[in-house]
Amino acid sequence: MTSHFRNLFVLCLSFAFSFVLHSQSGEHKISGIVTDVDGPKPQVNVTIKGTFYGVQTDSLGRYTVKASPKDIVVFSHVGMKTEEIIVEDVTRVLNIRMESSINKLEEVVVTKRKRKTQDYLKRNYFSDSSIVRSNMGYLSPAAVGYELRFADGKDLNKSARDILDAIAKQLPGVTVRDDINGRSLYGKSFGASRGTSRLAFDVDGRIYKESPVWLDISSVLRVAIIPPQQAIYGYGPVGGGGMVVINTKSAKFGLRDQDGRPFDLARVTNNIYENDALDNQRVQRNDPDYLKQLYKSERTEEALAIYKHYKSLYGGSYSFVLDVYTFILEKFKDPEAARKVLLENTLLFQEDPVALKALAYIYESHEKFNEAHEMYKRIYKMRPDYVQSYMNLANSYRDIGDFRQASFIYARYEHLKDIGFLLNDSTSFVPIIDREWNNLMMLKGKEVFALDDGKEHVWEEDFDGTRLVFEWNN
Repeated sequence: MTSHFRNLFVLCLSFAFSFVLHSQSGEHKISGIVTDVDGPKPQVNVTIKGTFYGVQTDSLGRYTVKASPKDIVVFSHVGMKTEEIIVEDVTRVLNIRMESSINKLEEVVVTKRKRKTQDYLKRNYFSDSSIVRSNMGYLSPAAVGYELRFADGKDLNKSARDILDAIAKQLPGVTVRDDINGRSLYGKSFGASRGTSRLAFDVDGRIYKESPVWLDISSVLRVAIIPPQQAIYGYGPVGGGGMVVINTKSAKFGLRDQDGRPFDLARVTNNIYENDALDNQRVQRNDPDYLKQLYKSERTEEALAIYKHYKSLYGGSYSFVLDVYTFILEKFKDPEAARKVLLENTLLFQEDPVALKALAYIYESHEKFNEAHEMYKRIYKMRPDYVQSYMNLANSYRDIGDFRQASFIYARYEHLKDIGFLLNDSTSFVPIIDREWNNLMMLKGKEVFALDDGKEHVWEEDFDGTRLVFEWNN
């Protein structure tokens, strides 16, 4: 949509609703135990995303950190999948089970695996903007056991005062301060309004204690920040406050061909589909026992008997209830029996926004848009500071044909985002919501603004292509 209409709409409609807001409690302690398949997991990094604050689990996998609502607690360890949990006001205990991120290979030699990993990162350097070349070698969030924050150079504000301001505005957890060394970049300490850890710089492999304010922002290819605990291992005392790794466009990093051009990954990757997708039979091998039994049922009565048999084991799981509901509805086309299964388990969904969202997705898949809309309204009241709540509610208004109300929700989201109220539970939601709103105005702009003046009104779409969105309830 045009910026004029958009700004006008936000101004006029941002206070059009009354909202139920949850009270926000302050900083509190969160404790728990981290385990893996072998039991308690020691030396797991437990950090608060966007800060340099963190601890490690002890020999029994135990930890305690301080966090506030809307903080994101990150659990990371080399060779394990990183877990991120959003803190809510009621969160006091987080017990995490970590899973391995490395497939077991036959006759693996550790030194060869490390060299292969570096070769892989080097080969993928130009296709993956999260890979940086540091003085310690190639690094990537997927290859290290800690939170490596990064930014693509093209996302840096070229109009910023200098490279320090450009980094501070793009990456969370850092701020610019004036000190005896001039302008410096500091890592924000948890719970503090001013940073206390002065960062050093690794620019194309050269180490600088002083800030490289002379660096042209437009020459930066990518940036990453290594936390102090890890930077000091690779850089010594100079990395004690953390390290900013900057790769410029002129550096000769990454794998290149004989002409010095970036290596073409298409020459080494098998991109041909060979009809090797899993069929339903192979997929169902991993299903729980109750689903395997349901597949064998021939009538609704048999399916309900199986449901009652397994309810003593899985009755506390909303996933179990939704599986049975979906199966009866899709295989036997019996909406009344399926609805009774839901009604018997109402308590599982009453106060659980994740369960309600799963139910809403299932309603949508069966084109029960009014039922899904009621779920999204309940979720919105329970999570008024989550970006996804606004996107789902606005889209559900659109699904039931209330385009004006959908635009009200988009406008409210825009206003609350501007004043910093909303939690970006995923930064990818921001451009998606913008495009959803633009698309709505393109298709239904006249109805939204009640324009009936006989004139043609055109809203421009800023996206050319096909967008495929994968979304999950938790």
